[in-house]
Amino acid sequence: MSNRLDNTRVVVFEEDYAPNGKVIYAKKETHYIRKELAEKLKAKGLKMKVSNFDEKGEVEKAKKANETANKQD
Repeated sequence: MSNRLDNTRVVVFEEDYAPNGKVIYAKKETHYIRKELAEKLKAKGLKMKVSNFDEKGEVEKAKKANETANKQD
């Protein structure tokens, strides 16, 4: 796995993050962000669920979607 994907985290926000009145990350949104940013946001007290990026699972999901699209043609 590449270093880029090793450092990627899947983050689901449990509250809005609006530092200057503008919502950057909305509640119940999923974002793929670097682990350093996830740690900074957590240190600021933002409530969120953080998990590792499952590269193999995403590759399998893409393969299945591709096979399904090819069968429909």
